[in-house]
Amino acid sequence: MRKLVLFLLLISFSFLSSKAQNTPKIHTVGAMKDMGTTYPLEVWLDTLPDKSNMFAMGPYDKMKGEITVFDGKPFFATAFVKDKGVVSQSWDIRSPFFVYSNVKDWEEFNLDGPINSTQEIQGKSGCIGNK
Repeated sequence: MRKLVLFLLLISFSFLSSKAQNTPKIHTVGAMKDMGTTYPLEVWLDTLPDKSNMFAMGPYDKMKGEITVFDGKPFFATAFVKDKGVVSQSWDIRSPFFVYSNVKDWEEFNLDGPINSTQEIQGKSGCIGNK
C-alpha cells in the first residue's frame, strides 16, 4: 500500500512539474509604484527580445494612452491628438512600465453558464489548483 501511495505521489509531482515547465514566463519592466512626477520611460519596445508570440500591455509614453501587443503585433492608442483618438502600430514606442510574455501554444477551456467573478472562471476552467 505504501508503495502504491508513493508511486501515485511521484506521478502527481511529475505531472505538476511538467505543467510548470510549460507555463510561459511573465516579464515586467518598471513599475507604476516607482513613477513620480517625471515618468521615467523604462522600456523601448523595439529593444525587447523575441517578439514572436508576444502578448503584452502597458501605458503608452508618459501616460498618453495604452499599448497592447497581441501575438507579436504592437498597437498603441492615444487621445492626445487634437479632436481625435488614434490607434497605430509600431515597435518604436516607449512605456514607463510594461508586462509581457511569449505564448506559442494556448490551452483552451470551455466555460459553461453565466460568469460573475474571477473565482467562477477559475473554478469552471479546470485549471490546476482551482478544483
